[in-house]
Amino acid sequence: MLVPFTSLLALASLVVAAPLEKRSKVLASGNGMKSGAISKTLSWQSSGKLIQGGCPSTVKISSCYQVLLNSAGNLASRSLSDDSIFADSDDSHHQTTLSDAYYAETSPFLAPAEIGGPEYEEMTVEVEDSSALVKRASARQRIEMYSMPLAASGSTWTFTWKSYLSTGTSTSGTFFHLFQLLRRDGNGGYILSLGAVNGKAVVQDSIRGCSSCASIPISSFTGKTVSHTLKVKFGSSGTLSYKAVDSASKKTLLSYSAKGQMGSSASLKAGAYRAVTSGMSAVKAYVGDFAFKKS
Repeated sequence: MLVPFTSLLALASLVVAAPLEKRSKVLASGNGMKSGAISKTLSWQSSGKLIQGGCPSTVKISSCYQVLLNSAGNLASRSLSDDSIFADSDDSHHQTTLSDAYYAETSPFLAPAEIGGPEYEEMTVEVEDSSALVKRASARQRIEMYSMPLAASGSTWTFTWKSYLSTGTSTSGTFFHLFQLLRRDGNGGYILSLGAVNGKAVVQDSIRGCSSCASIPISSFTGKTVSHTLKVKFGSSGTLSYKAVDSASKKTLLSYSAKGQMGSSASLKAGAYRAVTSGMSAVKAYVGDFAFKKS
């Protein structure tokens, strides 16, 4: 039986109009620590459930990732060792040694880069971590997207991304990083972080010893899409400026700037990374629209 041409057109229009946010791919299931790469400039590590796509349209993050942690389990009791380029960081500081071979290998990608375009999903690679993992001393959960290549001393980078943390997410007095600017230049640890701590969204600067550089009640930060802009000149005489803006109202929620030591061999890590505490809630968050530019 022949199908009327007008019916075919109607069907085609339905296919074209299908919302992109309904397409999704599970990168990590939450059954163990895994890591992988989305592209040459964006990688990930996850002990919880990490899903590429499928975010609610109300979140308004175009290239979006679902960040899902249970109230128990999803433990990152093992993660990549400190001498790898994927070394982790928490409330303690780690030392990392990077070989000249790594810089030689990545040097072609040091030109300004933005994440996006049709190759964004096609380059997705999942990597199972096994013998490379080492045991960590304390219980924590983590899902983080992070920038590559590492930022060298003297270079200036602008990192932009969006995030959404669901209302009702619990906080405590222990660390819960929503993003970290992580250095791996021999001193280790984060340069700057945004934490969900003791009922507040808090900007913390570990180099300048500022545990609450700027803060707002966590209720003023959750339940909304937040646009982040972080511009950093790395090195011993560096500069840093950070701003978090409510994407809908354009109201500035948090801002911070600093001068001095900014470290090197650094990258941005965004998602949810927290210590395991009694009575903590599950985490449902969204991150995406990452862009990293070297100037």
